[in-house]
Amino acid sequence: MIQLAQPSRAGRLAKLVAFARACPALAGGIVLCVASVAAILGGAAGLAFGQMSSAPASDSASYRDARVQTIGAHLRQFDSDYLLVAGDSHAEHWFVRSLCGLPVVNAGLSGATAQSYARFFADLPLSRPPRAIILTIGTNDAQKRRIGDPDTALSRFESSAGTLLALLGGQTRHIIVTAVPPLDPARAKGFSPGLARRFSTVLKAACREPGCNFVDPFASGVPLFDGVHLTNYAGAFARFERDLCPLLSAPPSIRTADQTRSRN
Repeated sequence: MIQLAQPSRAGRLAKLVAFARACPALAGGIVLCVASVAAILGGAAGLAFGQMSSAPASDSASYRDARVQTIGAHLRQFDSDYLLVAGDSHAEHWFVRSLCGLPVVNAGLSGATAQSYARFFADLPLSRPPRAIILTIGTNDAQKRRIGDPDTALSRFESSAGTLLALLGGQTRHIIVTAVPPLDPARAKGFSPGLARRFSTVLKAACREPGCNFVDPFASGVPLFDGVHLTNYAGAFARFERDLCPLLSAPPSIRTADQTRSRN
């Protein structure tokens, strides 16, 4: 197949100049000119307009599907015990290869809420249950654009978190739930730090099933590089590793759906 050579950037700019000179003479005039100049200019800069709007958004279908495929590829490489890190961008940003002598699969999904992560988790190909699941969730539920009435938001998160924990509990014997990491009020303008703290209280209360442990590894004043995300996740999560390892001594088992319902 013969491939036509793409015009160089200089060529596109030359076309832009020539087209701009011709614009006043065109029928339809300004609308056609603006659209065409935008297309040429986008190509000259090496950035199509569609690329801006289609950049991998945390809640986009393409990003979600890509994460499912990546996590599935990692899961297929293990035929023995492993740990699963679950939750939002705090989970996804935590770079850890092993913990307590077990390999770690990172199943974090940036931008996830408690509700959306439950849907995402249901699609993960967990052919073998993890020894434990470490969950960090709640920050995106505390986005101001999602809150509306605070009491309603709290009730909604309580319901979503309970559903998520029940889903995770059907796949592992051990669940480690962390507090919602702190937010910097001065920089995290789009979030409610107060509601995030209340979400931590909800998570602690929801983690009442046998095998569920709530931890808060995030010290007051922990460094945040953007007001939301930690500068050093490894350092923060290392705080509970010493307490976590003894909890994982028992062999993994799957809690059935009937058992889960009977405890609720």
